[in-house]
Amino acid sequence: MMKTNLILALGRLIMASVLGLLLASTVQAELAVIPDTEVSTLVSQATGETYRITVYVPPTGPDASAPRVALPTIYVLDGLWHFARTQALCSGLAFDKDMPPAILVAVDYPVAVPEVLKKRQLDLTYGTAAEPGPAGGAPAFLRFLAEELTPWIEARYPSDPAARALAGHSYAGHFALYAWAARPGFYTRVLAASPYWNPSLRAWLEKDAPGVSRPTPAPRTRLDVSSGAPGVEYADCTLSAEVVDSVRAFERRGGVGTDLRFAMYPDLKHAAVAHTIYAHGLPWLFSEQPGRTERLSWQSGLGDLAPLK
Repeated sequence: MMKTNLILALGRLIMASVLGLLLASTVQAELAVIPDTEVSTLVSQATGETYRITVYVPPTGPDASAPRVALPTIYVLDGLWHFARTQALCSGLAFDKDMPPAILVAVDYPVAVPEVLKKRQLDLTYGTAAEPGPAGGAPAFLRFLAEELTPWIEARYPSDPAARALAGHSYAGHFALYAWAARPGFYTRVLAASPYWNPSLRAWLEKDAPGVSRPTPAPRTRLDVSSGAPGVEYADCTLSAEVVDSVRAFERRGGVGTDLRFAMYPDLKHAAVAHTIYAHGLPWLFSEQPGRTERLSWQSGLGDLAPLK
C-alpha cells in the first residue's frame, strides 16, 4: 500500500510539474505576441541575406467588412529592438490623434544577437563602420528595401505609396540619412535618430550623392535628424554643426524639397534617447497642418538648438 501511495504521489508531482511547464510556456508565448501582427521571412536577391519581417496593421474598427483604407507605412529598422516600442508609441499617438494610424514594417534577422550585430553593421553603413568587421552594405540593403520588400508589402497590405516613412536609430539612423539622399522622395518621411556619422557619408553628400537620379518633381519630404547631447550621446552619433550643415547644403543643392527638423535632447544616453526622439519626431513627420514646418538652427558653441523666428 505504501509503495502504491508513493507511486501515486510521484505521479501527481510529475503531472503538476508538466502542467506548470505548459502553463509557463503558454504565458511566455502570449507575452511575446503583439496583436494584429504577422511575421514572414524573406530572402533578398540584392544582399543574399535572410530577413525577418514583422508587419503590424492597426485595427480598422468593428466593421470588418468596410473597405480597407490605404494607410501610411513606417519601415522600422532594427526591428529586434525598436518594433515593440514603436508599435506601442504609434498606437498611443494615433489614439491621441497626434498622428494617423500607420502600418509598421519591422526589419531584422532571424538569428542570435551576436550575429544580428554583425549583419546590421554591414547592411546599415555606407563606407566605414565604428567597429571592426564587414561594412558598407547600405546600397545593396536599400535595393532590398525599395525594390523587393516595399513591392511585397504594398501587394499584400493597404499601404499608401505616397506616405512611406523610414525610421532608424544609430547605424540605422545613418542608413536613414543615406536612403533620404539616395532615393529622393521614395520615403516622404524620414527619421534619423542619433545617426552614426562617418567621413564616407559626408563626402558622398558633399559630392551631391553621385549616381543618384532625382525624380522631377520630387515629392515633398520631411526629415528629422535628432540625437542626445554632447558628453552624453556617443561622439560619432551626436548631432553636430557638421551634420546639420551637410544635410542643409545637400538639400539646397540637390533640390530634394525637404522640410528639415533638428533637435537635441539632454540627459539621455544613446539607447534611451531613441524613444524620446521617436515620440517627438513621428508626430512632426506626419503633421499635415500648413505652415507647421519646423526649421531649427544650430547655435554654434552653445551645444543646443533653437527655433528660427
